[in-house]
This record gives sequence, C-alpha cells and structure tokens, in this order.
Amino acid sequence: NDFAAIPLRGNELFFSSMIKNTPKVFKVEKKGEDWTNRQEFEAGKNSKEAFCNGTFTPNAKRFYFTECYSDNNGKMRCALYFTEQENGSWSVPAKLPDYINSENTSNTHPCVIVENDIEIIYYASDRDGGKGGFDLWYTSRTVKSKGMNFTLPKNLGNNINSDADEITPFYHPSSKTLFFSSNGHISAGGLDVFKSKGAKTKWEVAQNMGFPINSAADDLYYVLSEEQGGGYITSNRNFEA
Repeated sequence: NDFAAIPLRGNELFFSSMIKNTPKVFKVEKKGEDWTNRQEFEAGKNSKEAFCNGTFTPNAKRFYFTECYSDNNGKMRCALYFTEQENGSWSVPAKLPDYINSENTSNTHPCVIVENDIEIIYYASDRDGGKGGFDLWYTSRTVKSKGMNFTLPKNLGNNINSDADEITPFYHPSSKTLFFSSNGHISAGGLDVFKSKGAKTKWEVAQNMGFPINSAADDLYYVLSEEQGGGYITSNRNFEA
C-alpha cells in the first residue's frame, strides 16, 4: 500500500508505504517528466515504530507524523510526534503532550499550517468528547516557542464531524478550505472526500466533492499542491495524481 501523499516545493513528493507490514515515509523527486527512484525519508530512520501520515511546516523545518503500536490488549494505537531539523539533521522524534495523545486513544493524520506566527495542527482522534468514532480536532502553538506549549485540543464541530469517522484532514490556506474524508456523511460508498470553508471551530456545512474525486471505494488523503495546482488522492482504485 502507498498512501498519504505530501507534495513539497513543486518537484518533491513524500508518501507513506507499507514495508514488511510497517509503514515508512519515502521521497521521490520529479526531474523533467520522470520521477527518481524512491528513497526512505531520513527523518524516519530514528523511529522504531510505524512512521507515516506526515505533514511539513511551510518552511519544511518541522515534520509532524504518526507512530502506531499495539497496546496491551493487542489493539492498534497511534500517537502524534514531531521531528525538526537541527544543524542539517533531523532530531530524535518527540511525542506531543499527553493531553493531545490521551491514554487509550488514537491520534493521527496531522495537517499543519501557519497563520500569523501560529502553528495550527488539524488531526483525527477518537478521544472522548467527540461525536463518535474518529473526529477532527485542532491544537496550536506559537512558532517561536521552544517548548511543548500546544493548546488544549478543540473539536471542529457538527458541520464537520458525524457519529462515524472523519479522518485525513488537509487545509488549503489559499482558499481557506478544509478537505477530509468521512464515512458518516452521505457518500458514494465507504470513505468519501468532503470540503468545508472556515477555520478552527467555525465551518460551513461539509459538502461531498462528488465524482470523479469520489467513488464506491474508499477515497482519502486528498491534498492539493500550492505550486502546481494539481492534487493527489489515495483510493482503493489506485494511487493517482
């Protein structure tokens, strides 16, 4: 499986891929009409667990991602981590605070943007206080801060979340639009991609993006490239631009 595309700087593409049942992040570059052979993203070499579902800050100096593991009951749990560039190398991954990665919950699919020197991270979580299943939440921090001073998570509200699952958020700053996948809103089948304009806890009612973006299969991890205007989506159909 290849999933969770991350376009960067117009000619780079990062994505997650299952290797021996463990997801890792890889990088390819486009040179002319061709893509280079994929190489493992060096930041993930410091991670012992699953390393996937990532997002770069706009300056590409900090990378938020998901590590997953099996708990004592054999259930898969995921938590949010970050790594940042220090003297040309990526730091050892650090786990976000426990009030974000709550015990016995899964927290995954981060998407980070920066507005007015504030980092805002949209992500999916099955923590208490949601509508049901996975909901979309956000937390934030000041860019200049050195510590883990993230705000308490807030739920994105009823115009986004349903009593089923909302996952893989992607926020497009230019259009102030949130894209995400859901199997709780009316869909063509399984997970469909939806969109809503707004920010933080104020959103328009989510709209299904329809065909050809969505299909009877599961469609998720929808992202747009600021530089080229194109997008990527992960689907049971295939992995395509």
